[in-house]
Amino acid sequence: MTKKSAQDHLLDQAMRQAFRADVELPSRAILRDWVKLLVPSLEKKRIVEAEDVLRRIYTDLVHAVRLSATRTRANTAAGEKKQQQKSLEPTKLTTQVAEELKAFSAAIDALIETTDKLSQTSKGAIQETLVAQLSASRISANKRPTFNKLWDQAHEPLTLLAIGAERSEITKKKGRDEAALRRMINSLANVWKEFTGKPPRRSYDGKKAATTSQSGEEGKFLELARAITDCADQTLQKESLRVGSRSLSKIVRTVLEERHR
Repeated sequence: MTKKSAQDHLLDQAMRQAFRADVELPSRAILRDWVKLLVPSLEKKRIVEAEDVLRRIYTDLVHAVRLSATRTRANTAAGEKKQQQKSLEPTKLTTQVAEELKAFSAAIDALIETTDKLSQTSKGAIQETLVAQLSASRISANKRPTFNKLWDQAHEPLTLLAIGAERSEITKKKGRDEAALRRMINSLANVWKEFTGKPPRRSYDGKKAATTSQSGEEGKFLELARAITDCADQTLQKESLRVGSRSLSKIVRTVLEERHR
């Protein structure tokens, strides 16, 4: 096995392990607190939907940070020299390729967002179709796929593909840790708009910025983003990892400004 193929093999193994590893999920109480930051009052059915989406955003963030770490680990395990390690870094892209990857990542994000928005009635209709199509098959009833099972199986590889495409596009400019956070903030902004009916807006306290060492950025959206990243850090620190950014408020401000252009 050549050095290059060994390196590819180790990276492949590391990436698979990053997504197969269990993610310590936030407690129901923590999820409820997140939902209250999102919308103080929701009907029970919508609370469950919001919890599911926020849990998925948290899980995607943990996976993204793990995936970032696997690249360095794979390089080290393969014993490549510093110059050869660059082979795992995203290459410089042409404008056309960058646009294609951007569209690809956006399409997956749109699919995930649309699926998360599906009502229980719509999911039930899809499930009924599955049952009708598979009832004549030889697959035993207890082994037939359900909507939730199929979506759970599809979600992680789709997320992996989207992360790969997005990282190829912006890692050179933003850095890996920031790429994971930007993805999380964009997903959270989509959820915010879905549940509140309005896009998230910046909230800035100029007096706080002038009289303290804090940035002055505040508001419920930033508070929710910080709650999710803090929870992810608590999970990742057991693996000697962390989300990695000390400037969450700055990234939130940048992403929201980009979305409102």
